[in-house]
Amino acid sequence: MLKFIFNIFFCFLSLFIYILAPNLYSFEYCLFLLMVFLLVFVFNTYSNDINEGFGFGILFSISFLFCNFIYPVFYIVDYTYISSFVFPYNQNIVNKATAVALVAYCFYVLGVTQYNQNYTHCHRARRNFISNFNVIYSIIFLLFFSVLLFVVLGGYDITKALYSGDLGVTVQKNDTFGYAQILIFIFSMLLASIFYYTHSSFSKKLAFISIIFVALFMLSTGTRLLALNLFVMLLAVYSREVKKITIKMTLLSSFLGANLLYIIMLIRENQSLVFSSQNDTLPGLPFDVFIDLIGTNRNLYVLYDYVESHGSLLFLNELPTLLSVFPFSSFFIDLLPVETYKTSGLFPTYLTFGPNANYGLGTSMVGEAYLSFGMLGVIFVFFTFGWIIKKTKVKSLNSAYFSIIYFYLVGQAVFYPRIDYFWGLKNIFWMCLILLILNYLFT
Repeated sequence: MLKFIFNIFFCFLSLFIYILAPNLYSFEYCLFLLMVFLLVFVFNTYSNDINEGFGFGILFSISFLFCNFIYPVFYIVDYTYISSFVFPYNQNIVNKATAVALVAYCFYVLGVTQYNQNYTHCHRARRNFISNFNVIYSIIFLLFFSVLLFVVLGGYDITKALYSGDLGVTVQKNDTFGYAQILIFIFSMLLASIFYYTHSSFSKKLAFISIIFVALFMLSTGTRLLALNLFVMLLAVYSREVKKITIKMTLLSSFLGANLLYIIMLIRENQSLVFSSQNDTLPGLPFDVFIDLIGTNRNLYVLYDYVESHGSLLFLNELPTLLSVFPFSSFFIDLLPVETYKTSGLFPTYLTFGPNANYGLGTSMVGEAYLSFGMLGVIFVFFTFGWIIKKTKVKSLNSAYFSIIYFYLVGQAVFYPRIDYFWGLKNIFWMCLILLILNYLFT
């Protein structure tokens, strides 16, 4: 009851703070928003996430912090080297947009708290949760077949050249290696979700080695996404089933992991290990290792600014992503009364570059929710999102299919604040369908 009262209080407080937001940028106001966020963050961590340790909640909250609250306090005035902020945006809406992010997080925490089952560790797997070793072997075979296909079709060389900055390399929409890459993502994350839950120690070890190999293989191309997803999923499985990784260790590993990925990014782009501000007189900030996340702030600002000027899209921006789960849905997606560039997280890139962008800027989960239906959209999306996260976490203790969903979400937790909120549904659908088919064949 106390948690409910606390969460309701901060939900209404965040709305009140939003209403009182100054029209012009205010450092003091943004600092106050950061302090309120940290207060709710600490309460949420010790009331909802501490029993689990390393999991979705703590990772999502850390990422949400850097995607929404660090830039307007520490970077906005003097530090201009964040790539996305070299493009113009309306600085007058920074206060309001950041306040919307606070509202979003408060209602996310309320949703997590409101799911009425408590999370407890359960190490006695039920019969329907044990993975048949033939299922594990089949997934490993399909995974390595996909890797081979990716290499044969030229995907390895092209991807490596792209991430090394070779401007002479282009990727066409019909390049077939992209399909092999999608299969690598699906089979590797499916394997990481269920490999531990088998009686065969050999298949368990073989699956673990296969996951590590694929992560390093994709990392060698310069892309960090899948490697990070897989390592996070493995740590989450270890924390639940072997030895709990505490919140303190999670914070430490997050910082060390961010440093490692930051160095990989700089090496990949042949940059110096030290950034400096535009006037070259200020040293880099310790938050620079999270610079990919911090750049997400601008996506929130441009989406908020668009809605304030033109109105929301009544959830039409997310319908294509939702419908894409189903095969042959492209025909129906084309009939939707919304332009493609406004959907599936593409809009910030379009608003910045127009229709002929050479690369994407990503998006903001808060911004996409606001684009969907304004403040009501933010409240609905984040409350529902928190409720779903808590439900899948609890149900995953005794269900292979919920385990797939939850560990996949954990793997994406760092990225969720910077993507549209229906992102990943297609992967979840196909992973569950593949497991269903394999279970049918080998049971």
